[in-house]
Amino acid sequence: MKKQNFNRERLPSPSEYFKEQGLNLSGGLEWKTALCPFHEDTKPSLRVRLDKGCFCCMACGAKGGDVLAFHRKKYELGFKAAAIELGAWEGNL
Repeated sequence: MKKQNFNRERLPSPSEYFKEQGLNLSGGLEWKTALCPFHEDTKPSLRVRLDKGCFCCMACGAKGGDVLAFHRKKYELGFKAAAIELGAWEGNL
């Protein structure tokens, strides 16, 4: 029986993931800006780094270090469930 493991290398790239999530990113070189999906946002307040996947909302305070954290927060999932959905869980489910 293969051990169940999280494999960070199998997470989608941040630019690919955030595009699939429908974020309309604009702005600077390092930090991009978009409407925050975690609250009723009318003025882009979410900041995202496409190289690392970290995000921070300047209005509601939502934050995380990678696409896994974003996925968990957006869909209210636990670690393993989010890793499975993103294809980053290896072994038996």
